[in-house]
Amino acid sequence: MVAYPAPTYVVGVHEGEERAFVIAVHGTMGEAISSVTTIHELNGQTLKRLWEEVGDFWHNRDMTQRMSSFLNEVSA
Repeated sequence: MVAYPAPTYVVGVHEGEERAFVIAVHGTMGEAISSVTTIHELNGQTLKRLWEEVGDFWHNRDMTQRMSSFLNEVSA
């Protein structure tokens, strides 16, 4: 997941308490994730920050697909 060139996150769920927590997967992570901090509980406020963080990442990216072999062309 560290090698994926886009924002990547792991959500840990505490089933007993019905709570979820989110952490970012980033380039300095080299080992398996054995635990997830409870600092970033997934709630309305954190979800908004997550939305903004991912939006900021994609905002300046050129998302134009240059070529495809599946164009919508009429065959002759």
